[in-house]
Amino acid sequence: MIELIIITFVVFIICKLYKSYSRHIDKIKRAEKDIILFSSAVEKNPKNPRFYFLRGTCYHDLNNYRLAIYDYTKAFELNKDNQSYNFLSGNAVFSNYLILKNRSSAKSEIGDKDGSKQDGELALKYK
Repeated sequence: MIELIIITFVVFIICKLYKSYSRHIDKIKRAEKDIILFSSAVEKNPKNPRFYFLRGTCYHDLNNYRLAIYDYTKAFELNKDNQSYNFLSGNAVFSNYLILKNRSSAKSEIGDKDGSKQDGELALKYK
């Protein structure tokens, strides 16, 4: 009886791990496809900060923090002076907060604690 309980438990754990792994693989595949899509959008609309931001979030999801930082920086540069630009579903102030918050997170991941702190503080000005 105890062996059956142990086997059931082990099978349960394996199923949970497989499900989690499958979700992770799906997220990676989706991010890779989205990078292609957003790269095409950037080529066609290089002045639109939204596409840089969205591509940056894909790079962030793939742990490619340097490319994420590049895209977040480009999105912020394009958007910071354009307060009337309707970015995502919010206004420009919200979007600059989100861009800087994400860039702060990416900088933290690569060990740039000072840069992360600076972006975090700057983000609060746009909140």
